[in-house]
Amino acid sequence: MAELDESEVPTGYTWHLGWSLIEPDSEGLASVGGIMVPAAFEIHAFRPDGVGGYAFSAILAYEVQEGELRLRSIQSVTHEIDEVARILHRRQSWDDWKRYALMTLAADQAQEAGGTPEDIGRAIRSARRTPVRRTRTRLTDSMLKDVARVYRSAWESGEAPTWAVAKHFHKSHSTAARWVGLARERGYLGKADSTRGGEASQQDQEGGSE
Repeated sequence: MAELDESEVPTGYTWHLGWSLIEPDSEGLASVGGIMVPAAFEIHAFRPDGVGGYAFSAILAYEVQEGELRLRSIQSVTHEIDEVARILHRRQSWDDWKRYALMTLAADQAQEAGGTPEDIGRAIRSARRTPVRRTRTRLTDSMLKDVARVYRSAWESGEAPTWAVAKHFHKSHSTAARWVGLARERGYLGKADSTRGGEASQQDQEGGSE
């Protein structure tokens, strides 16, 4: 994979651990700040001991939830987890670790795509600027109308409508389902067509319940 040297680390970072990307889980891609990354992946942070082993070794497992990169677990065979967390946090903040994970992924993906060193550098710089904390979405009436429009269009086309909303807004299925429910409550989307979801016809809505 692409190597990140000290000159590529943003100002203010201290970096003494090597990184290698572990094969991402086959769970598809998710968007983090507009950058597509594996929905779940692991990164190995380590420091060699000089005799073929590790003086420090930790596996950081990340996952994307609601457009935000989250650290879901830490594993280590060299240190207790509490000590690993202290060591890592002394190096840099957890947000900085997340950002460096994105930079590592971006470099690796650019290299796999056959990118030039300049391409890899641009990918790293773009990932460096990516927000690692999600800005909470404020659901306006206009946005709920858009939710209803996307849902209705997918339903009429024979697609899975809630998944269509999730894909359109880059959200999880559970968040999309909640937004669809809010669109129904506000009257922008009709009642569900029995247990199949979708939207009942006007005649069915006037003559019966969901």
